[in-house]
Amino acid sequence: MKIKIKFNIGSKVILKKLIAQLLILLISKKSFGLVMGASSISRSGIGHANVNTSDAHFNNPASLAHIDGAWFKVINSNWQNSLSQSEKGWSFNLLENSVETEIPMGISFSKSELTENENKILENTFNLSLGNFIFPQTSLGISYEYKSMKDFLLNSKINSFHKFNIGIIYTTSPNLGISLSAANTIGNENFDYGLGMTYLLEKNLKYNFDFSTNQNYISWRNSSMGVVEQKIFSIGLENMISEWFGWRFGVSRKYMSWNKKSEPYLNPGVVNGMGAGIGFNGPRFQINYGLNQEYGIVNSKSQSVDFLLPF
Repeated sequence: MKIKIKFNIGSKVILKKLIAQLLILLISKKSFGLVMGASSISRSGIGHANVNTSDAHFNNPASLAHIDGAWFKVINSNWQNSLSQSEKGWSFNLLENSVETEIPMGISFSKSELTENENKILENTFNLSLGNFIFPQTSLGISYEYKSMKDFLLNSKINSFHKFNIGIIYTTSPNLGISLSAANTIGNENFDYGLGMTYLLEKNLKYNFDFSTNQNYISWRNSSMGVVEQKIFSIGLENMISEWFGWRFGVSRKYMSWNKKSEPYLNPGVVNGMGAGIGFNGPRFQINYGLNQEYGIVNSKSQSVDFLLPF
């Protein structure tokens, strides 16, 4: 992701403060502008090998092949940190994998508002995902995502991004699934990767393991100011106590680095996260709630509620 900053101040001190604020934003925000589902948030961001319908296609489009039926999903989420930065947003999603469907598909539109003091950034995101089985135990998916960012006070466009994601899920047995995904934002040389594993220990007890990398490019006046690199390890647990109700829990550890060696004071270090949530699966709808808190250079909290209806 590239973030362009436009202002007319030449002071180096102010510029460094701005970079530091952006780094803190990226550290305390797991995914800038993304309205994440409650199932992922409650397990501290896990999702690459997750085939739960509440999070399908956000992290790995290959998961679309594993959902059943057609679903309409609404997500409401909010995030805030200890520096008075906050974000709130909505996401509307259609997931289609009915019996007569040739290729499972997901379409989503997200709208979020990032606030810092009196400044506001509005972000709109469109996502189109396709995924299907290419072999009996292997599913493949691709997705296209477009994001636009707008300064609310200036009523001007800040930046826009085109992102492609490809993912694969291989189920070695009915109890074990392994996934790999790679994403690239056009204009960036490097890819972001995700590796995940899901293990069903018993009928209703599921373990998840995730590793992902993420690079955020910060630029000013079309000149690169550096790259924030993230490596994230997550472990999650989901237990469906009954056919109708279940709980989720997860922990994560995020390693952050800033590639500008001349400015070591900006090196953010390590951020730890912990999430929890509950889910209700009714005969006519599903509803999930997730909460995740992170502790590091700053503290932050994310919450999400999603509501699913079959159609």
